[in-house]
Amino acid sequence: MADENKEGGEEKPRTSSAKSKTGSKPGTPKTPRRAGSGKAKDKAPKKDDGGKKEEPKPVEASESTTGPPTDILAIFLASKTQELFDCRADEDVTSDNPYKLLKKEDIIQDMKTRAAVSDFSPAKQLVMDYPGEELLIVYDYDFKYGQNFYLATTEEAKDRILNPPKPGG
Repeated sequence: MADENKEGGEEKPRTSSAKSKTGSKPGTPKTPRRAGSGKAKDKAPKKDDGGKKEEPKPVEASESTTGPPTDILAIFLASKTQELFDCRADEDVTSDNPYKLLKKEDIIQDMKTRAAVSDFSPAKQLVMDYPGEELLIVYDYDFKYGQNFYLATTEEAKDRILNPPKPGG
């Protein structure tokens, strides 16, 4: 079989219509490819967060016109959490009555019971450090801060939200 490519004692070069590994025919000079000219589509690599929830950070009021003040944390509450805490959107809390006081101890118990699955886990340290006994959760009907609820993270924020200043005064 080794002698198939030999003819009269000379080696005969292989001729094949198949392309080589470089994608060009043998003997063809290589030309550099321009960026993005390949067949494969340029795709941004997907971010792999390893299944971890990213902890939302309060945003300075001056950083964004739509972002929450520093003492407000936008938070997503799934329907299961809303049921557990009796703050179901458009039922227990509405656009006309968006406020609900939650016992700090109930939130801590939820974080212990449901661990990382708890919707309050991104706010764990804020809840643990909260000085009062009840935290104010507000239904964000218009998604003003980007989530379906927001949490007052200080007593001052709670008081400011529950007792807004009177217009013109």
